[in-house]
Amino acid sequence: DHWGAKKTLFLGLVVNFFGFIYLAQVRNFWQALIAIFIEAVGGIAMWPAQSALALQHVDEKHREKFFATQYASLNLGIGIGGVISSLIVNLHRTSSFQWLYRLDAITFVIYLIVVLPVGAKLLKKESDSSEKIGWAEVIADKKFIEFWLIACFAVFLGYSQLELGFTSFSTLMSKVTPSQIAIAFAINTAIITLLQVPVLNWIKKLPGNKAISLALIFWALAWLFLALSVPMKSFAVFGVILCQTVFAFGEMVWSPIAPGVVNQIGRAHV
Repeated sequence: DHWGAKKTLFLGLVVNFFGFIYLAQVRNFWQALIAIFIEAVGGIAMWPAQSALALQHVDEKHREKFFATQYASLNLGIGIGGVISSLIVNLHRTSSFQWLYRLDAITFVIYLIVVLPVGAKLLKKESDSSEKIGWAEVIADKKFIEFWLIACFAVFLGYSQLELGFTSFSTLMSKVTPSQIAIAFAINTAIITLLQVPVLNWIKKLPGNKAISLALIFWALAWLFLALSVPMKSFAVFGVILCQTVFAFGEMVWSPIAPGVVNQIGRAHV
């Protein structure tokens, strides 16, 4: 609110760069914890700032389509990155992970260079605003707080496990290989890239609360399929892939609806 979206995005990208550089050097648990903390701080700044910056260029009537397209593009990048990562990573060579984290750090620099010329005029307009908004006004919005609690529940128990819990569980409990996990991620991202727009057109017919509930049902089923992959043993990879497939449908429902709900219930200056 005080610095503007572009400056905040730059800060997040720089912090993420140093976080991943440091992650490549960790030797114990505490160092890893510090590295993840640095990345989290960068992510907190980067994710909302990039959406705020983009929304300055998008009309309100096109925002759901924007979020859907943004998410499809994001998942395409995740899919490509997952396949590339599976070719680099070797569980018996620590250096393969180190080089992967260094390459990841470089991508934040590339992102910064790409965003550098974007939104300068709009940011000036942003900084001229004389209205001061505090957290008290945000917390006083009951509708927003209700939605925030639902989103927190959904992300904490459902979404956040996709990056950490899913890979750990699949490797340690389901006994699948990193390359098989990469295939599951690739299928997930391919589904989202190809079907996000048709799914968006379909969920437009649903009320926001029903769409959110549908996304949570998809995620619950996805984690159930992952749990069932353990007793499947030799066929565990099918359970892992099914988890990512069903999870993708939850993502396609959640990604355009959740930000759109926030924009609908919140006033522009907040």
